[in-house]
Amino acid sequence: MVRKERSVIVMSPRAMGRVLRQPLGAALGLAIGLCACHVTTDTVASEHGDSGAGGAPDGGGGSTTIDSGSICTGHVAPGAGMDAGLSQGLVLYYSCDQAAGEAMPDLSGNGNDASLATESGGTGGYSFATGKVGNALILTAANGGYAALPPGILADACDATIAAWVRIRTEVIYQRVWDFGWDSTVYMYLTPADAIRMPRFGISIAGNASHEFGIDGQSALPVDEWHHLAVVLGPSDVVLYVDGQPAGSNAAIPLRPADLGRTPNNYLGRSQFSVDAYMNGDIDEFRVYNRAFSAAEVQALYQFTGP
Repeated sequence: MVRKERSVIVMSPRAMGRVLRQPLGAALGLAIGLCACHVTTDTVASEHGDSGAGGAPDGGGGSTTIDSGSICTGHVAPGAGMDAGLSQGLVLYYSCDQAAGEAMPDLSGNGNDASLATESGGTGGYSFATGKVGNALILTAANGGYAALPPGILADACDATIAAWVRIRTEVIYQRVWDFGWDSTVYMYLTPADAIRMPRFGISIAGNASHEFGIDGQSALPVDEWHHLAVVLGPSDVVLYVDGQPAGSNAAIPLRPADLGRTPNNYLGRSQFSVDAYMNGDIDEFRVYNRAFSAAEVQALYQFTGP
């Protein structure tokens, strides 16, 4: 842990993300133009692990900073209450109950259908079979199967809950359950196994390694077993749940989905990093909300057995 006082330039994460996605010359000009910024004295603490595959850290990750420029700074979550129900704030919902097809219908009523794809061409990368609740989406890594979600699904969200039932067929580090982002610089993701074989949530607007903030779970997920994974991004912290119980939390993560902007590349089973494997496993009951669930509501998702 290194702690020191220094002068820093404060720029919002969305603005910084735009700068980082430009070529060097353009980035310098854009940084100057975007700098409705000011110089202030900030306290910076650095504590992170080494990089793993796909560039993500092994531990909590990220330089712990007070991000006063975040879009969501000062945000107060609306009081949904513990009995708000599983439909309130629902952005998209894939039950995966179909038997075939090249798309997954969004049952939230918002029209956010997903397109199914195979990197090698054809339909060999995905199928449907018996899952945890009805049928599930089966993704085959060897053929590069994945689902592409609509862009910008959480573009304005300062709170979010993303949940699904997951069964991995092989333990391959950094395969993705889901990954929303622009590229390998601006993204957030959930993997069932990071470099230390734990489930991990990660988020960054400045690339991987020490620039990524995240949470690791407490134990590895066994192969060929169903487990419910949920990430809750709230106003005060981010919590990773496994099978309805908190598996890790981090109150020092300063980023939220809104800070990533209108992400164009939102995937199930595919990473923003080309070095990461496609998912080899099954996904069922995938849900995205624009609000932070309470622990009781996450437990309700875990207990859900169908309509």
